[in-house]
Amino acid sequence: MGSARPGWRWRRPPSRRRHSRTELPDLSVRPAEDQLAGYLAERRALILLDNCEHLADACAQLAKTLLSAAPELHILATSRRTLGITGEHVLTVPPLCPEDAVALLRDRAAAVRTGFQVSEANRDQAARLCADLDGLPLAIELAASRPRTFTIEQLADGSKTGSRS
Repeated sequence: MGSARPGWRWRRPPSRRRHSRTELPDLSVRPAEDQLAGYLAERRALILLDNCEHLADACAQLAKTLLSAAPELHILATSRRTLGITGEHVLTVPPLCPEDAVALLRDRAAAVRTGFQVSEANRDQAARLCADLDGLPLAIELAASRPRTFTIEQLADGSKTGSRS
């Protein structure tokens, strides 16, 4: 497989990856966290922990354990709150400007619904929806997946009442 940086290996998603027996950790009675730490100890790797706010303490403990066992490990964690561990670098994602927010909504909604457009007829509702979502890219991405079942107008009306479901 190709590599963007020397020494880094890109991995396929688990659904398309072929495992060899030598790559799998042992199935002993050791805790999975210990097995993973042992497996990563001599490897250069990047692990993504997504939505850590739901299990922030557990994610922080896992990160501490793995980082102490694997000096070449890097962890990218997404969360609405910090993990509070040594060496943590926080990057706050700022809100998008209104034009960029509507463009993101348009592009992402068009990806899930053929023919979707932000037009003069629904531009104000799209802008209101993005403003109600505070211009946050993740919130806009999630809302953009909804045009399969809702129009922008329905989403914008629901965003005022919090009834988006």
